[in-house]
Amino acid sequence: MPMWLVGLLTFLFPGLRPSVRAAYLPIHQFFGLFIFVGAVASCLLGLTEKAIFSIKPKYSALPTEGILVNVIGLALILFGGLVVYLVSHTKFRRQTTEDEVLLTDTVLE
Repeated sequence: MPMWLVGLLTFLFPGLRPSVRAAYLPIHQFFGLFIFVGAVASCLLGLTEKAIFSIKPKYSALPTEGILVNVIGLALILFGGLVVYLVSHTKFRRQTTEDEVLLTDTVLE
């Protein structure tokens, strides 16, 4: 909750200096990615718990519920990996628009 509130105030408050935004951006990105990876890991642990305790006796026969758990787990891993890849490569960063440069006279990197 505090990161959400600080991010909201930092990036949506119109009177904040661009230098403050530029200084906070790497911190925001790191902790946002850390929280996201933690949430994906928590989801995967929940799926594993479901597979172990609910369908363990018949899991080797690959029931429909077991296939669904595996597909959801694979989708979560692919989604999480894609998000981490996109956030960590500068090629996919949002380009600064002309309006932002005109309003602030700086470019946030």
